[in-house]
Amino acid sequence: MFVADAIKTITGVECAGFFRGKYSTQAGEFRKIKSYAGGGVAEMMDKIATEYHFCETDSNHTQMGDVALCVVDTHVGDDLEVLGVVISDTKIIFAGREGLVVKNKSVGVKFWQIQ
Repeated sequence: MFVADAIKTITGVECAGFFRGKYSTQAGEFRKIKSYAGGGVAEMMDKIATEYHFCETDSNHTQMGDVALCVVDTHVGDDLEVLGVVISDTKIIFAGREGLVVKNKSVGVKFWQIQ
């Protein structure tokens, strides 16, 4: 919900109504994402972007507040797709298990302009 909250703060648009308050575990979250978009995090954000007219962009044209699909190392096997928010020309912030995590923008594989 971190990115959805950021989008709502920036634009006033509630794009996570389908999810908010509808799951209580990570497994429940993934089931809800699959039922919404037919896939994972990338498919969910593509669907939200289409519904709310958020344009895809590349990493060179992002602004603070834009959304990034990031691929991060879980250190236990498969990489994990997470959504983050661009906070500078070179950094992205996203919610991790232990709190907020800041990474280089190079972990972003897809970006959407929110404003």
